Amino acid sequence: MKFLQNIHAAIFNRHRMLFTSALILFIIFHKPIELLISNTIIKYAFSYVESVWYNDVIFFVLILCAAILLISRLKKYIPSKNLFFFLISITIIYTTYRTTTNVWVFTPFSFSVNFKYADVLIIACIFNLLLFIKAKQIERKNGKSSFFDDEPIGEKKNDELGYTPYAELLANKIKSSQFDKAFAIGINGKWGLGKTSFIDLLKRKIKGNEIIEINFNSWNSNSPKAIIQDFFETIQERIRPYHSSLSRLLISYSNKLVSLNDNTMTQSIQASVIAITGFESLNSLFDDINNSLKKINKKFIVYIDDLDRLDKDEIIEVIRLIRNTANFHNTFFIVAYDRNYVVNALKSHNPYKQELFLEKIFQIEVTLPYFKKDILRYKLAERLKEKFPAGLHDIINEEIIGSTSIVPPFLNEWLESMRDVTRLANALVLNLSKLNGEVDFNDFLRLELLRVKYPSVYELLFKKTNDFLTLSHRSSEKQRYVLIETSENPKQKYLKVYLNENYSELSVPLNDINKIVSFINGIFEDSLIYSYDSRKHLSVVYPSKFNRYFAYNLLEGSLSEIEFSKARALSSEKFKDKISTWVKQNLEFELKSRFAEIKSFDNREDFEKVISSIFHLANQNTLNPNIFSRQLVGYDGKDLYDKLNNYNDKLAVRYYSDLKEAEGLKQFVLKLFKNAKSPFSFEADFIRYVNNEFSDSFPLSKDELKGLVLDYFKTYCSETDKLDSNIWSLFHDCKQTNWNPTGGGSYQKQEILPEEAKEIMKTFVLTKDLDGFLLALIDPEPFDQRKFSISNFVVGLFGSWKEFKEILEQQSEEKWKNLNEFKKLLLEYETKNFSQNVDFKFEQIPIEQKIRK
Repeated sequence: MKFLQNIHAAIFNRHRMLFTSALILFIIFHKPIELLISNTIIKYAFSYVESVWYNDVIFFVLILCAAILLISRLKKYIPSKNLFFFLISITIIYTTYRTTTNVWVFTPFSFSVNFKYADVLIIACIFNLLLFIKAKQIERKNGKSSFFDDEPIGEKKNDELGYTPYAELLANKIKSSQFDKAFAIGINGKWGLGKTSFIDLLKRKIKGNEIIEINFNSWNSNSPKAIIQDFFETIQERIRPYHSSLSRLLISYSNKLVSLNDNTMTQSIQASVIAITGFESLNSLFDDINNSLKKINKKFIVYIDDLDRLDKDEIIEVIRLIRNTANFHNTFFIVAYDRNYVVNALKSHNPYKQELFLEKIFQIEVTLPYFKKDILRYKLAERLKEKFPAGLHDIINEEIIGSTSIVPPFLNEWLESMRDVTRLANALVLNLSKLNGEVDFNDFLRLELLRVKYPSVYELLFKKTNDFLTLSHRSSEKQRYVLIETSENPKQKYLKVYLNENYSELSVPLNDINKIVSFINGIFEDSLIYSYDSRKHLSVVYPSKFNRYFAYNLLEGSLSEIEFSKARALSSEKFKDKISTWVKQNLEFELKSRFAEIKSFDNREDFEKVISSIFHLANQNTLNPNIFSRQLVGYDGKDLYDKLNNYNDKLAVRYYSDLKEAEGLKQFVLKLFKNAKSPFSFEADFIRYVNNEFSDSFPLSKDELKGLVLDYFKTYCSETDKLDSNIWSLFHDCKQTNWNPTGGGSYQKQEILPEEAKEIMKTFVLTKDLDGFLLALIDPEPFDQRKFSISNFVVGLFGSWKEFKEILEQQSEEKWKNLNEFKKLLLEYETKNFSQNVDFKFEQIPIEQKIRK
């Protein structure tokens, strides 16, 4: 039977019928047509076309232009079927007259009698045929990065939600039922739950010779009256092959329905016309149609989808069709809708008991079968793995599918339908494409889910970040965003208050606010559960990463996680070269943050590469200088100390087991310090940090570190002649911290300056820059800068004021121009017992360098 239907469709194709009819008519009436053409077009036009060279040129130019047009349209032009069949018809007729008859003589080209000017018709037909064949060959397929469609399953797609058994049960009931009037079945379900797919499953099952399937798309109609006309036009188009006069009856019936629709005057006029002329009444037409349908003796299945997309007046019109105007013999209406939407639409028509009214229309209402929400998570994961590289598949499985013991609860709660799955999958395919590896997948998944379901709330988080998010005040953690709490109730989030006050403008259902706030709070959680160590370093909670989640791209001034990981896999020298380049791009803060996230290492090579690269980074010249870093990028001493902490020889055993463990680690660290370059600022500062620690688990002992920093100090003093900030820093970095027990497990901190450091400082001052040292010792009074004191640093360095005076007396005033005036200041300061500021007027010493302006 299917074979016969295909043959019928092929033979009675509209274009083929038109083409065949035209040829048959021409063959039958060719004599009068020939006479007509000969006495008109040929007599007054074509007979005057001469076979001369300039006509040849004109026709060749026409052929050339047609060829150029063909080439330009081969890939992008779809030819008209009507034009194509018209050209074929004309070409067949022309070829017949050119080759087999002598009715007309066609003018040839001047250079050859075998080629005629009219042959351009054949060429035009061939060109159109090529375009037609090329258009047929074009078959576009989705690429790897394409979107997912939200189309129903149609005739071939798989049933992903397990609706098939129930659809088969309902289909069998319909096929076994016979009714004298229409029978209406409602398919109830929320938007996106698969009502159309369920109808497609019914269509697959309700097939046979006794079935006439009618698909009416009421959404395409632009008014309630248009719904009536479109409905009956759809029916008559499907029924035309089964009854000769039924199409006319249906059209007449629909016209009367439209003209009589709620118009009393029109009804009166129409009734008068019927009485005078004998035209059929509406009831008579209905009976005629019904009797004709009985004679056809088939079951009519009318599918009406998306009733819940119509406005209230259109819904009423469709229901009127089902209940009254199309209440025909053995007709089954299968209508898909969201019951709540339709009930609300009926309120304007019938303010009372809308639910009962709906029950009168539909003899049975089917609610879509329940399916496990887990299916949606699996389908989401399946779609994402189809589009994203294999390296992301494990993360997709972990974050979306979960495990037997841990299931992502928010997905089961927020994904309600396959439409949600498709929309979320498409959002991730589009927006994650440039950020794969640059964001935390779970955070990005949550934010995209929020954007898909509640776009206005998503927009609030980005556009009004400071209104709803603040930085955590936990001192032990890296700064991160948390939801702001109200001042009245610390447990209530301000976002919740705002949504409750503005839910209408934001198009957010009031009942969903608690769910939304709880969901967002799960991302920006201010809880010990989400400690610094538990949140991945690419998380949206960190301010440096926040914007990229909303920009869908790395912003300027952002360090690429992928580039960093690739660079880390390079050789140590190439990694350092990349670091230098990134610093020049002003990415030093991102680099320091990224290095701080490294808590473990692949092997010894990776360990040494990372540690040496941190030293390299810290010694780069900064683009953001401050008084503490002294023009260097620097690095957090605590983090570096933690990375080099060898408590219980854990680093030595893990990475240097093939060597003399602790000795191998020690030599590596020692080499880092010995390779330091003048002025040794970062290394000396870090040694000071380590020497200040209570623990003694650093690979180098404190005495070894002391020796290193003293060497730095001595070396730099030998290289420079002026007392500068580096000398002061190196001098203070030489300090040692002793932790003295005070009993009961308590210790007291004691800072000691090694005598070697004092001697190096004294030697430098007395031999190279006593003038600079004396100026540095003078302290102006903060609130009266005409008074001055001398720093007590003198006592710490020289032991006492007396010894300092004696040393100054031994120095040459000819060599040191500030010495004489300083000694006068010292004498006056001594009269104040070295404890009170003195009035002093400087003439030689450039005191303006010390006075605050």
